[in-house]
Amino acid sequence: MNRTDTRSVFVYGNEWEYKIGRTALSLYGPEGEKYHRKFTEVFNRKVITIQPQITPAFIVAYIQNVILPEKFGVNKMNTCEHCKKQKPDVILRVNPYAAEINEDFTKHYLCVDCSANLAEEI
Repeated sequence: MNRTDTRSVFVYGNEWEYKIGRTALSLYGPEGEKYHRKFTEVFNRKVITIQPQITPAFIVAYIQNVILPEKFGVNKMNTCEHCKKQKPDVILRVNPYAAEINEDFTKHYLCVDCSANLAEEI
């Protein structure tokens, strides 16, 4: 978590941060992207008559169903940088080989299989 005024949720293994205001929801993605949504956009209503109840589960569902499809379009999967395949388990991970040998803790898009293969090479 990079910010001190936000809370975090995990979506598909990636950490997202959120902040709930009086009239809006601010989301910060794992790659530093910012999303600022008014409650009327989140709830698809023009007038909110009651105080909305936004829970972390609602935020995770909103990210999965609204923000990620907008970001990736039709394709909701990332591409693994090692095997160049698109899989649902591809998330930002530290390359275990580079972390152990070169002390490089930069995160890359890797699938579970490639991460395990790189760990075996140590």
